[in-house]
Amino acid sequence: MTKADIVTQIYYKSKDLPKPEIATIVDALFEVIKEKVAARQTIYLRGFGNFFSKYRSLRKARNVKKNVEIIVDPYHSPAFKPSQEMIKKVKNETAKISQKSTRKAR
Repeated sequence: MTKADIVTQIYYKSKDLPKPEIATIVDALFEVIKEKVAARQTIYLRGFGNFFSKYRSLRKARNVKKNVEIIVDPYHSPAFKPSQEMIKKVKNETAKISQKSTRKAR
């Protein structure tokens, strides 16, 4: 699913807002998420999940082509942790899909 697909889905559900305005809102939402995670702030979206910056410490790695050990500097990486509500929804939908596919196979 692309950002355009998300805009279209919201458009069909809202019916009140024009598509360009929805696209602007979606772009602004994603921009705020990027800015806050880059600033090492956590964004809590109840029923959906948390966006946060995860610290990765200094570590050793290996350059396989040259067979040389290298040091990877510490860095922050964006991360997402889904809420329990979202996990349950995905599990239930997955179970429904797998039940449908096993019925068709019989």
